Amino acid sequence: MPADVIRAKCRPYMHHGRPIRRTERTVNSDFSIVVQYQAEFRGIAGYYQLAFNLHRLGRLKYVMERSLTKTLARKYRVRVSKVYRRYRTVLKTDQGPRRGLQVTVERGEGVRWSRNGAESH
Repeated sequence: MPADVIRAKCRPYMHHGRPIRRTERTVNSDFSIVVQYQAEFRGIAGYYQLAFNLHRLGRLKYVMERSLTKTLARKYRVRVSKVYRRYRTVLKTDQGPRRGLQVTVERGEGVRWSRNGAESH
């Protein structure tokens, strides 16, 4: 996986080398915001899944996760640390427990719909 590809994929989520919020997404629900980020990351990870140096996706994961938390923080006008406290969870995967972000939506009587963000690949 070429380094310039990682830089190009990180570029929409960065400004002057640092992750930024995506203000245009703050009008969406929390669930929709997480789904958008997750779909974008999974698309890239799926495309490069056979690459021998897949560990380079760690940089993209970090940048996208920071951008996601900054976007949610901007939406609610709170600090990023509060977003992490609100949505942080331990996800059970085939490779063992992983830390990540999870948005849960209550849907009527006891029915819950949840979506995990920032999954490790």
